[in-house]
Amino acid sequence: MWSNFMNKNSLYICLAMSISSTSLANDDKLIEEAKKLINNGKPNAAYILLEKRMNQLSGKKEFDYFLGLSALQSDRPGEAIFALTRAVTTDPKFGGAKVDLARAYYNVSAYKESKGEFEEALALNPPAETRGVIKQYLTAIDQNLKTGPSYKLDFELGSGFDSNVNSATDELSYGPWVLSETSRARNSTVQKFSTTASTTIPVNNRWSTELGTYLARSSYPDAAFVNSDVGVLFTSLSRNTYSHHNALRLQHHRFFLANQLDTAKKDENNFGTKIHYQYGYRVSKLSRVNSEVSFGQLRFAEEFKTRNVDQVGVNLGWNQFHRSDTQWSHSIALAMGQDNAVENKSPYGKDYGSVNLSAQLGTNLKTSLIFNASYMIGKFHGGFLNTDLSSSSRLDRVLGLTAGTHIRPIRNWAIRPMVSYSKQSSTIDLYDYERLNVVVNLRYTMGS
Repeated sequence: MWSNFMNKNSLYICLAMSISSTSLANDDKLIEEAKKLINNGKPNAAYILLEKRMNQLSGKKEFDYFLGLSALQSDRPGEAIFALTRAVTTDPKFGGAKVDLARAYYNVSAYKESKGEFEEALALNPPAETRGVIKQYLTAIDQNLKTGPSYKLDFELGSGFDSNVNSATDELSYGPWVLSETSRARNSTVQKFSTTASTTIPVNNRWSTELGTYLARSSYPDAAFVNSDVGVLFTSLSRNTYSHHNALRLQHHRFFLANQLDTAKKDENNFGTKIHYQYGYRVSKLSRVNSEVSFGQLRFAEEFKTRNVDQVGVNLGWNQFHRSDTQWSHSIALAMGQDNAVENKSPYGKDYGSVNLSAQLGTNLKTSLIFNASYMIGKFHGGFLNTDLSSSSRLDRVLGLTAGTHIRPIRNWAIRPMVSYSKQSSTIDLYDYERLNVVVNLRYTMGS
């Protein structure tokens, strides 16, 4: 039997409960107190409270259920499995306990056991919302149980307006120099196209490899000199467990600006190779720490000169989900790095640091709101305008704000209207600018 009891700190809790009239009042009071703690977002306190009476009350269906639920929500999946197994053994038709037992198995990567419990729970005719969540889990389980390669392919089209496509000043001159049209702020409509194709080959239930490519074209009809084409090849090796994610990624990219394609130097346009190591740790059910270290070398062709730039980057982030029955989450990420120019006068040499705050609110399964704010400081090394002028005094501060929504009207399709604003303030006035970008993206994703 299923009820409409929904715990606010769980994706779902559908509990059928029938307390015997012969139950001791103090035992019932203990269970009610634990239930309130769980409802108030304190599963750890509930687990500690119930664990003290485990020797006396183990085998009582309601006690085992709430002991298992509090263990599950306080990131003790092993303890949850033992307690919830007792609950479903006592009552094989206890649907809520079966669902949470399946979740516990899923959290320790016991996918076959998890799938069996979920399928038995479906057979008990749960509420529609619970059925939907169970089916999502079963889809994820089937992906994890696959022994053969899987693939993913997506296409994205975007159209909109950019008030400053080249992130340039709106001044006509700087000191004795008169700035060319391409060095001054230009606005334009925007058309973008990108596609990503990848295949993932599992080695076993923890290790997998990935190989893929990314291609993109950006077109600005009113400022064609910044039209660009990007091509990326990437491969990675990753290992995943319940608490840990490790990935080593090798990426090679090539970047062309439209006005460079027809020059004799096109073979020396921007390209490079980068190595990324990513590590993620699941602190709890609702919290995760992410980190990344990257190193690579990019090669730039500028004004008929070739410049090499070594890049080193470090990122550290924290993701926090506030309620597991919604998509409401926020994250903070800190980044720092250095671009070391091999040639001392390269304008690309700089040290940088940034902070990024983002939030996402899923209003329902088909719509989510996205917010992002970032602040970056970059200190440049090397020359300015290919001279030694002010070579040590350029310091840029960049503020970025983004808001938008992600809408999934039908399966495989998504619409993303986005508005972005950025402002750069520099110790060299030439590099001050403001930029507003409004774009609507249409995305199609397919995979196996």
